[in-house]
This record gives sequence, structure tokens and C-alpha cells, in this order.
Amino acid sequence: MNKFTSLFCATALALTVVGCATVNTIQPADQRTHPNLVADKRIITNSHLNNIAYASQVTESKVGDLLRVQVMLQNMTVAARTVDYRFQWYDISGMAVGTPVERTAFLEGGQTIPIGETSTSPQAVTWQLTLAESVEETPGLNNGAPARSFR
Repeated sequence: MNKFTSLFCATALALTVVGCATVNTIQPADQRTHPNLVADKRIITNSHLNNIAYASQVTESKVGDLLRVQVMLQNMTVAARTVDYRFQWYDISGMAVGTPVERTAFLEGGQTIPIGETSTSPQAVTWQLTLAESVEETPGLNNGAPARSFR
């Protein structure tokens, strides 16, 4: 066996063991939900990040007089990934309200998870979600706090 064949076999084995951590999902066919879907505007500057944390659905609702948002993030790859995200709230004048909420989410390959926040002020009428690939790939570190700073 030549060096190329040995290298190819070793790479294929490594990808089989490490790179295929995907999940299967089962849910009712009749979802029994009526989400308030939100049309969104996306500014994609990193197509790789868009593949590991694709926003497949955006919904809003009210909790009393506070705005709540939920985004379904889908990992379109076969590898597990960690992403950092930040929600910032804005008032009717477009001014930032409160302190941004920063968190980290772990997604298995192919997994879709909900992330969301509820505003802390009734003056919040809209929001912005910022996503970044985490520099820390180990789930559970930082107790859910993001590994990167968005500043």
C-alpha cells in the first residue's frame, strides 16, 4: 500500500469516527401550534457560519407587555458546532434598550434547536440577533456565557 492510499484510508476513518455526529428527530406530524412567523432581513457575511447556524424560522409573541422572540437554528453540516449569539432590543425610535443578552448554543450535526429571549422592557418593539461561530468548541464551558465578545 502506498503512502497516498494509507493517508486516504486514515483520513476516511477519522472522518467516519469524528465528523458524522448527526441526530435524528421525531415529532408529531400535526404540530398543533400556530406560530406568529416573522419576515426577517439577513446580512450574511460568513456563509460557513450560515451553514452551521441557519435561522430556519423566526417567531414573535407577547408575554404580558414584553416582546418575546424565538429563532430556530439549524446546523446544516454533519459536524457538531458551538455558536455564540446576542439579542439586542430596540425601542420605537430605533434606540437600544437595555443590555444585550449574550449566550452560547451547542448544535449536533443536522440538529435544529430553538434559541430565544424575552425583552426586559415594554419599550422594546424590535430586536436584532447576531451570530458568531464560537472560538470555544466544548459544550458546557462558560456556563452558557459566550466564549467570544461581540464588541
